[in-house]
Amino acid sequence: TSINQILIKAQLQVGYRIRDELALFVLHAREMASSFVDHNGNKVDPLDMAIQMKVLPRIIGGSSAIRQVVLEMLAWSTGKKIATESEAQSLLDSWISDGRPSALKDAKLPRTAARLCLMWDRLINEGFTSSWM
Repeated sequence: TSINQILIKAQLQVGYRIRDELALFVLHAREMASSFVDHNGNKVDPLDMAIQMKVLPRIIGGSSAIRQVVLEMLAWSTGKKIATESEAQSLLDSWISDGRPSALKDAKLPRTAARLCLMWDRLINEGFTSSWM
């Protein structure tokens, strides 16, 4: 998968169990689509949630490999070309000026993208990141 092509750079790729869990979660979510809304009634993509639950927690640390993974995952989740840290910083500045929302507007996976903005911010400012902090 395209996610594994990113994660492999830090040896964090997912195996068949997580892949299958993601697929089953998304398939079962179709049966209960009305349950996948936020507190404002906006639809939430089940794949977006599944990636937050199963993929992002694997990304922990402060190495250059983790830095590259977060940068590329940020590009992948937003659907935008983010090749440099300055491009990521521009996106981060926009996210911060919007009040650090839990979903990034116009992103392919808005919640994952917002969480990755938070992770990138921590990585830049603290030298370490995790999806749990």
